[in-house]
Amino acid sequence: MDYSTLPPPPVSIAEAKKWYKRCATVCMKLASRSRSRREAGKRYSLAVLIGLLCRAEAAGQTTLKGATEWVRLRAEPLAASFGLKRTAMPCQMTYKRILDGIDAQVLNELLSAFFTRLRDDLSLRE
Repeated sequence: MDYSTLPPPPVSIAEAKKWYKRCATVCMKLASRSRSRREAGKRYSLAVLIGLLCRAEAAGQTTLKGATEWVRLRAEPLAASFGLKRTAMPCQMTYKRILDGIDAQVLNELLSAFFTRLRDDLSLRE
């Protein structure tokens, strides 16, 4: 059985744009505090890579290998939900390289603040 602990998707285009902007802001803050990635050959934005890992972790994957496989097995629906032009997903080394350049404490703080706001907004919607 495939399941997710993620909240339901936004219900309107305006709400989806709002959440995309918030996610992009989190990733911009993260990128400004981490080692920069070279532009040449970059196929996935930092936001997409972190988003894919968050989805895999929310579905119960606890290792990088497990997360990589989980993402690859769901390539088509994930590519569609992230608006990717290609369905090929990143390899484990791609995730490892970006994670090596990110301060884990900063990532935890940014994601914690993001999901706290998400939870608060969803509770207001109910």
